Amino acid sequence: MSQYLSVCNFPHILLIELIYCVILQRSQSLRIVGTWSSRISQFSILAKFGFQQIDPLDAEHSRGFVYGNVSSQIINGARGVLLIVPKTLVNGFLDKAALEQSCDSLLQNISLLAFEAECLPDGKGDVMRWIPCPAGKLCVEENMPEKVVNDSQMTLRIEEPSTPQYWYVIIVACYLDTHCLWKSSVKEVIVHYDLWLTNGSPFMRYLNPFGHQFSFEEQGILFARLLGEIARLMSTCLLCLLLILLGHGWSFGNSSEILLYSNVVIIWGLLTSAHFLLFFISFVSSFSTFAYYYLLQNMQFFVDDVLQDIDIFKSWPGHGMILIRMLQALWFFIQIRRLINEESEEQKAVFLAHFGAGFLVWFVCILGLGIIVSLISALWRFKMILVITTAANFAAVTCLVHLFWSTSSNRHYFLADIISHRRFVLANENEDEDFENLLISDNADADADSLVSSILENI
Repeated sequence: MSQYLSVCNFPHILLIELIYCVILQRSQSLRIVGTWSSRISQFSILAKFGFQQIDPLDAEHSRGFVYGNVSSQIINGARGVLLIVPKTLVNGFLDKAALEQSCDSLLQNISLLAFEAECLPDGKGDVMRWIPCPAGKLCVEENMPEKVVNDSQMTLRIEEPSTPQYWYVIIVACYLDTHCLWKSSVKEVIVHYDLWLTNGSPFMRYLNPFGHQFSFEEQGILFARLLGEIARLMSTCLLCLLLILLGHGWSFGNSSEILLYSNVVIIWGLLTSAHFLLFFISFVSSFSTFAYYYLLQNMQFFVDDVLQDIDIFKSWPGHGMILIRMLQALWFFIQIRRLINEESEEQKAVFLAHFGAGFLVWFVCILGLGIIVSLISALWRFKMILVITTAANFAAVTCLVHLFWSTSSNRHYFLADIISHRRFVLANENEDEDFENLLISDNADADADSLVSSILENI
């Protein structure tokens, strides 16, 4: 019996392992590992992360945590600082002239937030650690070892305000001198870092198993995200094709008649291909933080810097996708207007006017969406775009299903095209047959007349 069960469960075990290897191993739980040297640059932005909003009933375990090790194998007395900087204070690091600024001007805003026992006693944020930490020991600031995560040299607790925002992990080759002034490190700082960024306490990770190590804004399983975005985009493009075909007068339910609109399908295919190309460019630019620094430094025209919160409404691939959508809207509008002008039945013309106006709103709603999301925090922007577009697509599909349901009273407006088309073809065939019969009868009469004339002449 046990052998039978083991054989039956073997495919399930393989399936579980496949899911683990293909999806979970590709998940972007934010662990940053690497080496940094101050000889390369004065500072380095290691990661960008969106921490969840603190639960006021459980603030201790729901806040953001940054923990891990930052050490060096070279002991030369050089010091730097690791900072967790909120979005509101990071603009100084994103400026192109930041590399040329002095430490004092670069970190003047950080001094208002960070806490340091000797020089910054009024700071309220646990957002800095002196690096490198002593090898095999806790960092200097960790005076309460019981609050440090096991096998880590440091543990920082991020108190997210009422409105969630992005936070940046930055290493800077600066230190505070005896006069509490920021100075550049004279000696080279070389550190090896291995850091984790989590939502909620690492000691209570079971409370948030799906979001514990995933950034709040949208980081997660990249493979699943890509498949979902492709499926969503393809369904939207197919809906555009269906509406444009209906605007051209395609009879709903007659699949063979679609061959008459091959030009429409070809043009739609070209627009859809361009749409997907722009989507992939935008998708790559959204998930290329590290590739941007290490692989794509000479391709800045094609890949936007994700540190600047570029979304579909602020990037040139996004503008291209919106332009394609507007072209499809104009195409649909022109064809619906042509159908209304050619329609002799007033009731059907009124239906087509309402049909066109309703779905034209769906085509152009993306422009209004751009205005709405511009007023929303960048951390919530992607979720709002996803929710609103999904709701609009669902409403459009629901209306189509209602209009063309088998028991719907509106279905006959498009099915009537099939009947009228068949009647037109049948009438043409009958007319051709009558014309042929008339020609045959005329020829027969002419032959009879000629025969009678020849007989009379012989007599």
